Amino acid sequence: MNIHPLFPTEDPPVPQKNEKGPDFGAFWAQYPRKVAKRDAMRAWTKLRSADRLAAMQALPAHNAFWQKKFGADRSFIPHPATWLNGGRWEDELDPIVEKSKQGASVQAFAEPEWWESWSGIVQRGAELGLMLEENETPPHFKWRVYKAAGPGKWWDVARGGGSVAGLHAVGSARRGAA
Repeated sequence: MNIHPLFPTEDPPVPQKNEKGPDFGAFWAQYPRKVAKRDAMRAWTKLRSADRLAAMQALPAHNAFWQKKFGADRSFIPHPATWLNGGRWEDELDPIVEKSKQGASVQAFAEPEWWESWSGIVQRGAELGLMLEENETPPHFKWRVYKAAGPGKWWDVARGGGSVAGLHAVGSARRGAA
């Protein structure tokens, strides 16, 4: 049973003068996704010697990129024949956005704003001296918190805050007005 590391780290062999370049076995040993070997071998044999060498030289950088971006999930790594036929060793590798040392990160990982969750609204209400009253509906309490907080992003319908008119209607209905 041959066990190959997920992302090989050894440098590819460099051909000596008058050699035809790295052989397919060297490529196959380095490439992390072991599927469709015959297709990959056909693609390899179609390459010029210079392209074979370029592919082998680019492979460690691509392996590092794939490992960092996809971890152990090989399903997003192109099949070796696809990578070879497309000349993908020439692809520019996108930088991977990482969390900075100061804690700033991509927006997708940011904590939600207080108005984007019920617990945040309750906490903000407490900061403003408001408590959910007995028999008070959540929309009315939300309206009271928004009103006490004053103008801001929480009034924007797209952020889930509801419109000012809609919130005033909730407050009016609570007080018994039409």
